[in-house]
Amino acid sequence: MSLMSQDHWPVICHTSLESSDIVKLLQQEHKVRFSSNTEEDTCIFPLSGIAFMIMPLKNTITQSQPGDVKLHENFLQRMDRFIHVHQKCYFLALAAIHERDELKIFSLIQQKYFSSKLNLIPIHNARECLKVMTTIAKVTCKPMNKVLQDRLDSMLEIYTADSTTTDVIKCFNLPSHESLVLKDGLGSVRNIIKASKDELLDCSLDKDVVASIQKYIKGDSK
Repeated sequence: MSLMSQDHWPVICHTSLESSDIVKLLQQEHKVRFSSNTEEDTCIFPLSGIAFMIMPLKNTITQSQPGDVKLHENFLQRMDRFIHVHQKCYFLALAAIHERDELKIFSLIQQKYFSSKLNLIPIHNARECLKVMTTIAKVTCKPMNKVLQDRLDSMLEIYTADSTTTDVIKCFNLPSHESLVLKDGLGSVRNIIKASKDELLDCSLDKDVVASIQKYIKGDSK
């Protein structure tokens, strides 16, 4: 079954989320099962190898006095285990609004796990959480991840080839018009180097320009 036609994805959720709005939405579109052996407040998409921990930001802190906000030790221990177990992991920071207080907490988490593999995403509600999780899971799952990687590789190859061709043509010291004609006519460094005299002339270059190009390619640039 192809990725795009796959209607129901398997999702493993910790039992702590069983009655949550997030899981209720997940169950409408995916095949959800529950486990008490995973980390609390987590959803795992096995096909993608992606794990999400979903928590209200207010549950990640302890505050002994106004303004003295610290990350809760229990939260830090759980997060450390989560990062250790899962290679691709995301923390979805839930808050109805993300204003000064929420951003301060979010910043504390960012600073703590800046050098780790943890990805942090602020979310506002259950529906947004569902959208974020399913989007990330789909684009990182085979074959979609290979499709995206192939597209990126193709774009990079085209850019690199185009840039290299332009640099090589500059070595011929041609006027801008002839440079453009040569690039449009033959397209790549390989084609230019292997081109015969007639093929170069077919690019609407005059005989002197063609002779100069072939002389340079043969290594006689004097």
